[in-house]
Amino acid sequence: GMDAVSLAWFEQAAADLADINARGVVVQADRPVEWQRLQQHAAALGIDLMLLDGDSLADGYRISTYPVVIVSPQRATAMSDQR
Repeated sequence: GMDAVSLAWFEQAAADLADINARGVVVQADRPVEWQRLQQHAAALGIDLMLLDGDSLADGYRISTYPVVIVSPQRATAMSDQR
């Protein structure tokens, strides 16, 4: 979303997200200008963002809180092995 907590999380996580070639989904953006600004900022960091209805994402992945990072099982294993 475009709330302060989610935006702060994105700023803190952006470098790590870019490192894993993440693509992002924003589930709430009430102001088109702010959404476009965030999308452009993310693109400058190498992260593609798209706007998507949050209900379909939450239902499909059983998500109850945001922000969330979803990775493939292979990526999760690789990330665990790096720790």
